[in-house]
Amino acid sequence: MSERRKEFSRGPKSGALTRRQFVKLAGVSAASSALSWPGVTLFAAQPGRKRIVLHGERQVTSLGYHNRRETEHVSMVDAGLVGQNPVSLERVPVLAEELPSVKKGTWKLDMQKKTMITVYKLRPGLKWHDGKPYTSKDFEFGWQIAKHPEFPMPDRLVPEMISKIETPDDRTIVIHWNDLYNEAYAIQYTHVRAFPRHLLLDAFNGGDMKAFVNLPFWNKNFIGAGAFRVAEWDAGRRMELEAFNDFALGRPKIDRMT
Repeated sequence: MSERRKEFSRGPKSGALTRRQFVKLAGVSAASSALSWPGVTLFAAQPGRKRIVLHGERQVTSLGYHNRRETEHVSMVDAGLVGQNPVSLERVPVLAEELPSVKKGTWKLDMQKKTMITVYKLRPGLKWHDGKPYTSKDFEFGWQIAKHPEFPMPDRLVPEMISKIETPDDRTIVIHWNDLYNEAYAIQYTHVRAFPRHLLLDAFNGGDMKAFVNLPFWNKNFIGAGAFRVAEWDAGRRMELEAFNDFALGRPKIDRMT
């Protein structure tokens, strides 16, 4: 089958997407919609397998919260409850069915106590790249990692604004906030995201945080829930990604990314 490599102009007058915008579109925000937003189309559907080659600027050592990472790479292999349209900047649900809403009662504010509760409902049938179920407990576990004082989290502001997370069932996430936060209705994966408990819980409970942050899971063995899964990892210098058939928003139109 033929493979095609696409090159996109970056001219400021051309109206073309920037590299960051393109990768976000390809990775999460539009992975299931022919890579297009209203008024923006990256390419037309073509027969045969489709591959895109991207040239990065530096080596990537982690697909987690820590070490040297690129948001663009993470957005391709993992996904959060909510994403952002890079063109309109509108917040859109990804792994969540919808955004919490004051009107619907899923975003409750107590202005006197300065506390809040947001309720997210996961889409049904979510899976990790290894085929295991993605549940609300995985999100709670990701928050426990992010707020751990010995975990090298670059920004712990949002995790520390959360007092507790309840998981009444596998698809429901109830987040209790100890302060008012205007982005609570659209929590970003860079601040709090799920990680697979079935792969990491034992190591996390082992208490050796230095060993935990250096697990091969965070790079060559990474298991996420994004549009693409890690197929090959050459010490972060070269990554081969393949489309994930069970992605929440549908299989990407691109087969492989290098």
